[in-house]
Amino acid sequence: MLGAALLATGCRSIPPPDVLATLDEVRSAPAMTDAKKAAPDVYAEGDRLREDARLAYAGGDVAGAQILGEQALAAYEEAVAVARAVRAEQRRVAHTVQADVAAERLAELESDHQKVAAEISALEKRLAVLETLNTPPEAGETKGARLQARAEAARTLGLQARLLCLAGDLLAGQGAKPDALTEAEKALATLDEALAVEKAEKVEPPLDLAMRTRAACLLGLTKVRRSREGAAKSADALLDALGGPDLGEARKGRDERGVTVTLHDLFAEGAALSPTGRKKLAAISEIARRFPSAPLMVVLHQNRPLGDAATASGRSRGASVVAALRKTLGEERVSEAALGGNAQPLVDPNGAYAAQNDRVDIVFVTAKAD
Repeated sequence: MLGAALLATGCRSIPPPDVLATLDEVRSAPAMTDAKKAAPDVYAEGDRLREDARLAYAGGDVAGAQILGEQALAAYEEAVAVARAVRAEQRRVAHTVQADVAAERLAELESDHQKVAAEISALEKRLAVLETLNTPPEAGETKGARLQARAEAARTLGLQARLLCLAGDLLAGQGAKPDALTEAEKALATLDEALAVEKAEKVEPPLDLAMRTRAACLLGLTKVRRSREGAAKSADALLDALGGPDLGEARKGRDERGVTVTLHDLFAEGAALSPTGRKKLAAISEIARRFPSAPLMVVLHQNRPLGDAATASGRSRGASVVAALRKTLGEERVSEAALGGNAQPLVDPNGAYAAQNDRVDIVFVTAKAD
């Protein structure tokens, strides 16, 4: 009986070391997925040791299986540590890139801030002029800065009136001109005479006449539009067409005349168009061909008053722009260039960005005011 019991005890299998079960749990853990990708060699070494541990146990070497299993466990832990280090480095690199992008964006914002500050300064001066328009004139003679502000306002309103009447003429084309537009043009001639007298003799600026003339020219343009309702596509469609890459960062917008594209740096030297300028005008011509009912107005602005030299330079440059557009669109679609001088500046004429006031406006005169 005793011999049978001893025989039974000797045949009973020895249980596997706990480390083998632990290896199975560790190997199936989610962290091992990243470890296998980040440290494939170390992970493979763990698998090899794990398999050796199983073979040692199967061969009856329990101690060897324990040792090999612990080595496999250490290899798996090393693979996990490498994966964590890789993830940490990836996060560091990502944060560095984000910091660089943020620094570039900050520099751009600072540059934009400087430009906006300059534009705000110019707008504040223009606001001062507009406030002067809305303020009843004081009794007695106007002097000093107030007189200068009223003179600038009269010249600005005079230019706006002239461009509105020109827009009405372009839109009317060869058709009948409304009486309102004819009367407005007569008022414009009277205003031009009054502005010439004011400039020569330093008399009170014709501000009231300038405001009335501007309103008359706008009414004349409105009358033309009413006679041509439905003749043109929406200004929105024009703006969309002008948003392509060929015109770069040219400013586009709408006003009472239609859709305006403001172009800078069109000229290489003197009145000669630069290659970039020709490319931009060609892009505008191509778009204008798709909107045949919208005539084009060319307005040349300068950062100086219209003296003899400025007028001669402006006419030469304006003629170059008009010729480039008419080459594609024909003579009737494009107006002669109107000279605005410095009557309608974009920014402070004496500020750091005063060169922005030298520009060419191409106006698509639309038959709809939207």
